[in-house]
Amino acid sequence: MINLKIQKLTNVQLPNKAHSTDAGIDFYLPEDLNYIFQNGKNIKIETFTDSGIVKTAIAIYPNQSVLLPMGIKTQFELGWALVFFNRSGMATKKHLLRGACIVDSDYRGEIFVNLNNV
Repeated sequence: MINLKIQKLTNVQLPNKAHSTDAGIDFYLPEDLNYIFQNGKNIKIETFTDSGIVKTAIAIYPNQSVLLPMGIKTQFELGWALVFFNRSGMATKKHLLRGACIVDSDYRGEIFVNLNNV
C-alpha cells in the first residue's frame, strides 16, 4: 500500500474510495467557486435558473479546455505517480474528457486537472 499524504489548500472534500471494490479514488473540486475561478485557467462561472432556483456553476463550452485547481497538494513515495483517468459516466454522458494528468512523486505544487468539452 502506498503512503499518500494530502494537504488541503481550501475547503475541499478529501479524495476517497466511494466503494471498497473501486479500483481508484475519487477526487473532488473545491466547494468555493471563487477559488476555482482565481486559481484555474480559462474558467468561466455562470449563473442559471433550474426549476426556479438560481444556481452557479463552472461553464465549459464545446471545444474548450480548462485547468481546474483541485485545492490539494500531495506527497507520496518516489517511483509512484498519480494518474487521472476519464470516468465512463462523465466521458460518455457529458462528453467531458480529462487531458494529460500525471502527477510525479517529486511534484509538490497544487494538483490541477485539465478538462476538455468534446
